Amino acid sequence: MWIVHREPSSRVTSGAHEALGEGSLTFAAVVGGLLAVPGPFVLAAFGPMARGGYTTFELGVLIVVFKLIKLVLIEVSIVS
Repeated sequence: MWIVHREPSSRVTSGAHEALGEGSLTFAAVVGGLLAVPGPFVLAAFGPMARGGYTTFELGVLIVVFKLIKLVLIEVSIVS
């Protein structure tokens, strides 16, 4: 088996690296859209909320509280 050693080229960059370097609005919109898609655990949590018989206002408050708890849990893990 032959092993070829190559010097890493500093000119080779990925498309994602170039898009991030340029500040592409399209790339930011696509990534933001993908991150906003609810995951399976969020959908599993929203199911009982939808069937719970809450009024529209109560459901709105419940969803906001759920999202705030999720945000706090994510931010605490990032900060620590």
